[in-house]
Amino acid sequence: MSKKTKNKAKAARRQRLERIGEEAFMNASNLRGFPFSSLLNDIGRQAFMNCSSMLEVNLSCTKVRIIRSGTFRGCISVTMVHFPPRLRLVEVSAFKDCTSLSRILNLCRGVVIEDGAFEGVPGYHQITHL
Repeated sequence: MSKKTKNKAKAARRQRLERIGEEAFMNASNLRGFPFSSLLNDIGRQAFMNCSSMLEVNLSCTKVRIIRSGTFRGCISVTMVHFPPRLRLVEVSAFKDCTSLSRILNLCRGVVIEDGAFEGVPGYHQITHL
């Protein structure tokens, strides 16, 4: 993990982040996980794009309502996503090419999933809403 990425992740642990900016961790290929804060309510576009070592995305304790375009695109090692209870929208390409994604939790009825949000995710058509 680069020193810059490591410092950002450490800062996130110390602070209770409410927002993660666009492209904040983009291409951080050694980032294996991230401590999403219970105060988090916004993640910018492409914030974790191409974080190829990230293993899971657990947003279950956050206040995130929208997963923006490209947020986790290309996170090829992610196997599990746990959505937040307040989720309302998953934008196009949000999880595009997350080729290892096989487990999606807490995807409630009423969540709008834009076309292409899970493009390239094997078996996505089998996912059911709660």
